[in-house]
Amino acid sequence: MIGVPEDFYDFQIWKYLKNEPIMEAHLIGKIMLDYQNSVADWWYAMRIEYYIQQNKIHVIKDSKSKYERMICLNNYDE
Repeated sequence: MIGVPEDFYDFQIWKYLKNEPIMEAHLIGKIMLDYQNSVADWWYAMRIEYYIQQNKIHVIKDSKSKYERMICLNNYDE
């Protein structure tokens, strides 16, 4: 079995994540619709969480459900 680096699909997140806030579920949905590969939604959610912890993605409005959070690039001005 051949694997890819953990960040191999991250370019798909950066393609759709902009300065304008978007619900995390919508972002993941757009990615999965355009890139119909075998990557699961939880994988994108895990990578988004990683970048939130790295301070590269900003949570504009938090939610108990991570998929309902409003997120954007970290240079968002409220």
